[in-house]
Amino acid sequence: MSARLRELDATIANVPVVDSARVNEIKQAIADGRFKVNADRVADSLIENVRQMLNARPAT
Repeated sequence: MSARLRELDATIANVPVVDSARVNEIKQAIADGRFKVNADRVADSLIENVRQMLNARPAT
């Protein structure tokens, strides 16, 4: 079992945390003036993140 865990750990270590292709795609869209920000989506995501952080806080 530990050999399998080491194998999985090595595989995960080689997976990039950032999708470089997607980052480059967005950079190019910004440079071309094609990148559009959906303010409603950004606001909803921020609110959801705050909810999750508040729910994760230990009770005082």
